[in-house]
Amino acid sequence: MKIKKVNEILNNTKEYIKNPGYSNFNDIALDLYDLHRLHNKNYKKYSIGKLDDWHNIPLMPSYEFSKRKIQLNNFNGFDPTNEVEFISKGEKPKHHVLRDTEFLRSAITSNFQIGAIGLNQSNKIIFLDNKKPHTLVSYINEYLSSINDFRGLYEYVDPNNKTSVEEFITSQSLEQYAPLLIIGTPNQFYQFKLTVDSLDSNPILQTPFGYTMIIQFGDYLEEPRMNVTYYELNDWLSHFFNTSSMNRIVQVYYKTELSSQLFSWGERLTSYVPHTISVRVLDPDTGKELPPGVEGNLAFIDIANVWSCPFIISDDLGIMYDVSQQVQITRRSNEIIKTGVNPK
Repeated sequence: MKIKKVNEILNNTKEYIKNPGYSNFNDIALDLYDLHRLHNKNYKKYSIGKLDDWHNIPLMPSYEFSKRKIQLNNFNGFDPTNEVEFISKGEKPKHHVLRDTEFLRSAITSNFQIGAIGLNQSNKIIFLDNKKPHTLVSYINEYLSSINDFRGLYEYVDPNNKTSVEEFITSQSLEQYAPLLIIGTPNQFYQFKLTVDSLDSNPILQTPFGYTMIIQFGDYLEEPRMNVTYYELNDWLSHFFNTSSMNRIVQVYYKTELSSQLFSWGERLTSYVPHTISVRVLDPDTGKELPPGVEGNLAFIDIANVWSCPFIISDDLGIMYDVSQQVQITRRSNEIIKTGVNPK
């Protein structure tokens, strides 16, 4: 593919992420498919030739990410933007190379404007962690801080450290004029609760000028030592931060292999699907799309995932609902899909 065509595809994708009215999902997805079937050596084996309907694009199993870096080949005369690499932890680490920070940032900006209701340039943003880690969540938080924290800071609080938590509570009690956005995993919020309980701290009061939004990335991994359920934890967070509504607690579904995220609010079981990603539920054996209400493997076409692979079938299971592209993520499959899927 000539570099002029490559640039055209990249520019059209970028504009669509910013403004879905710029083009249509079918054209963007098919252009990216052509780009990857020709120039992504790890995806080529799943290619089935030229297509005219995005529903038929072959899907690469997420298993591939545990084996090697998945990325487009370098183009002669084309210099991508800065490379950012995230490696998820676990028995089989997964590599996700983001050379498309402009696409990722555009997707974050567009999706979080809807997913995080009330997010604006007057927020005070806090990340729950004990350091500045090199993860996708920390990258998203750092970028949100750069554009939405009025202080221009990247601030984190160690949920395990009494001094760190106490200093945060004291400062927040004195700075009630700014809306607070606090980000972390559910388990980090659980650890934060334990530390607050050990300090015997009072709830943080909010003035009419401030409110708190809690954004949780990922699942609540309950362990035997934990004495609260996920919903009990959120009730406690709502009380401690004096949130006006459970809708101020946002759950974010994310995967290291993806550049887009799904959002749910409060106690909703279903997640909102933004325009940068398509989610379907497929039968992994037949590749056929399952009807609403039937559990199957989640399949993604993430057009913000330009330099990695936009076309993925995961080992996460879910159920689609026939209303406003709502999906319920149910559980992780015990079996890893090792073959590609050609939707029919």
